[in-house]
Order: sequence, then C-alpha cells, then structure tokens
Amino acid sequence: MEADPKPDEVSFTYSVSGKPGMGALWPSEPFVSIESCKDYFYGTMGKVKGLFGAVKKGTTVSRLLACVDATECEDYAAEYENRKQMAAKGYEYVKALHVEQYKKRNADTWVQMPDERLQGVYDISRYHLDGNFNRKTGAISLGLLPHLWDGGLHCSYDATFIIAALMRAGNEECAKKYSEFFISQGKMGKKALEGIGEKGTGFTGWTNSEGGFARLNKDLAYWLISDKPMFHLCEILNRYIVWKYTDRKLDRETEEVLRDAVLFVEKRLLRKIDGRHHMIEVQSGTENDVRVEADTSTIVQLAAAFRGAAEMLEEPRLRKIADEVLLDLAGNYREDGTLMPYRNAPYT
Repeated sequence: MEADPKPDEVSFTYSVSGKPGMGALWPSEPFVSIESCKDYFYGTMGKVKGLFGAVKKGTTVSRLLACVDATECEDYAAEYENRKQMAAKGYEYVKALHVEQYKKRNADTWVQMPDERLQGVYDISRYHLDGNFNRKTGAISLGLLPHLWDGGLHCSYDATFIIAALMRAGNEECAKKYSEFFISQGKMGKKALEGIGEKGTGFTGWTNSEGGFARLNKDLAYWLISDKPMFHLCEILNRYIVWKYTDRKLDRETEEVLRDAVLFVEKRLLRKIDGRHHMIEVQSGTENDVRVEADTSTIVQLAAAFRGAAEMLEEPRLRKIADEVLLDLAGNYREDGTLMPYRNAPYT
C-alpha cells in the first residue's frame, strides 16, 4: 500500500492478489500532524498516524473511510469517486445510508428492547456481523479483528459463534450462502486429500476472501490432525447450526460432503481400545504447539460435531461414538473438581 497523507485527506492505493484499488480517509477535523510509521504487528512501514489538536473532554471527532478495488467492480476508479462524493456529505449522511441498508437487510426479523442502550448494542453488533458475512462466497471474515492477519480470513472456530448469532437472528440469506460455502470447501478438501491418498474430506479452517484454502500444507492430513483438528470439527458443527435453525433438510451434495467429513474423523482422529472409541493425541486447544492426550476442548468439539451429524444423517451410531469419546474427560479432572485442558496438564 502507498499512502499520500495530508491534514484533511489520507489517500492511498493498494492491490489485492494483483488487482489494484484506491481509497482515502477523511477526518472531521484536520490533523495537526501526520506521519508514516511501522505496522506494530508486521514491523513494516505502511501505517499512517494522524494527531488531532486542541482535544478536550467531550470532544467528538469522526473519520470516514472509503476504498474499492478491482475485486469488487471493474471500474473501481469511478466507484471510488462516487464514494468520495458521499463522504463529502459528512458523517450523519453516511451513517443514515448504513442504517437504511441495515434495516432493509434485516426487515424480516428483529428484536425490540425496552432499554435504548441495549437496543444500540444489539443493532451495532448485528450490523457488524452482517457486514463481515461474504455474500459472494459464504465465508465469514475476521474483519472484526484487524490484528489477526489484517482480517479477511474465514476461521471456522471463530465462525461458529457468528453463525449461531446469525441463525438465531433469522438471517436465512446467510444460511443459504454458508451452505454453499460448506459444499465448496468440502469439495476442495476431498480433492486435496485424494492427492495424498487419504479418504474423506478435510476442512483446514482458514479460507481466503475468494473462498480458497488460505493454508494448504503439502501434507494436509498432518495439518488437520496435528495442528488443529478442531477446525475440521467446527465446520461440521457450523453446518449443524444452519440445519437446526432452518428447514432441517440436506441436499445431496451437502450430505455427501458431511459423510466424507465424518469419514475422515473416524479414519484419522479416532481409535478403538477396549471396545470403545477414544480420540488420538492432537495439538492442545490451549494454542500450545504440542500434541497432548485427551485434549478437553477438542473432545467437546468432536462430541458436539458428531451429535449434530447423528441428527442430520439420522445415524445413531455417531451419537454413540460422541458419548464414548466424552468419557475420556473424566481423567482430566483434578481432585478439587477443576477440569484441566488435557490429561496431566502441568498447571496449578
């Protein structure tokens, strides 16, 4: 990204996968000083810092940001000029446009609260969730968390909470697109696994803005098992959440992907000892890069995913497997009743 910082406008150009874009930021009050600085996460130049002057208690300032690139529309320069003209009309005008769009998109279902402040929290939260749902691919970006890889990536674990919120709020349009995303990801996962002689399908947990795998190691099976099997399990659970809050039907393609996802778990994440199923050693859900026995969070995620799959596929045996795996949690409790993150975890 290249920026041209000025007191009343910070214009910039950038590229996304080789496709050009442009944008600008306009402060409601001119910056008294402005400079380029290092990105605190990557340690590279490219950030711009602007300072307001004469700020006192109660002072209110706003910053309007507009950007557009060739991934969004062909004539991005003309669209940028259109957005620049809207920004010139001020914060209240732009806010009114967003409120109107939000109400239109969520006209079918809404919640009305007696407390105005709680209503504000609900509306702004739903507005952000809605804005981070990619209506083209069905992915849910981490745009709410810009410090995580600059946002723009779908993470299946984080998406679980967002999908649950969207479904409970009645966003059926999102349900349809996410169902398509589940199928597209499953097909890519199956093709990748076939390339290394594995059966079933695998979800890597990281998806770029175009819906492709953001991380695809040469040994996909190792990535899924050793580094975060929870991601794979989360996608099964996410599809169950969509199924639960919509028509509770599966089309042929979704059922095939779901069965392949379950098959991979049975083949690579489970083992049978003394007549019942146990989960193999996996990476700790505490984000430690070590493989551990009976990881609590992964066990719970596996049980939830298989219970959901049992309902969707009408296969009671999957519920039985979930119940068997949950039995391993008993060994993760300390004498004082504290549930530890995994077996023999060295925490006090």
